[in-house]
Amino acid sequence: MDGPLLNLIRMLQTGKEYKESLPDDESYDLVLGMLFATGQIDTAMKFMDVALDNGYMLAMSVFNECVLSCLQRWRLDSLMYIIQRCKV
Repeated sequence: MDGPLLNLIRMLQTGKEYKESLPDDESYDLVLGMLFATGQIDTAMKFMDVALDNGYMLAMSVFNECVLSCLQRWRLDSLMYIIQRCKV
C-alpha cells in the first residue's frame, strides 16, 4: 500500500477512538490534489475511495484537478469511475 493511503487509514483508525484526530475536508483536498497533480492516479483513487466511504465530499477544485490529470494521461476509465463515485 502507498504511504498517503496508509496514513489515511491510520488516521481513520485512530479517529474512532480520538475524534479530534480525524482528517478534515481540507486535509483530504490537499492530499488528493497533490496526488492528482503528480500523476499518482491509482493512489489518488484508492485514497478517494476510503475518504468518500468515510463521509468526505470531493471539492470542486480537487475534482477539476482529477479531470485534468485523467485527461492528460488518457485515463478515461479512471475518470468515469470517479464521476460514478461522486454521483452517489
